[in-house]
Amino acid sequence: MSTYFVSFTLEDTTVGGRDYNARWGDIYDAIHAISTRYWESTAAFIAFESDEAIRSVTQAVKDAIAPTTDTALIRSMDAKEARIVGVILDEDIFQIMPYLKRG
Repeated sequence: MSTYFVSFTLEDTTVGGRDYNARWGDIYDAIHAISTRYWESTAAFIAFESDEAIRSVTQAVKDAIAPTTDTALIRSMDAKEARIVGVILDEDIFQIMPYLKRG
């Protein structure tokens, strides 16, 4: 069992037939599908436990958002492992988190 967090930004647009609210719900549904213990008390941030590897977690999050407009940062809190998917407007994140990989 690993502990992760995902922080995300969704653009207020419709992509692939899914509007902002649909994608917001999809990301929560994706986490609920791979975790039974999660914390969702702040906006656009979820901490959770999962048996899934970071690759699978990243894919679930990527499938839930619109990577052409949205951004999500996934980090394993048990290891220095992190992935970022979607639009990256500020490359400084790779300096701050040198172990970060594009998902």
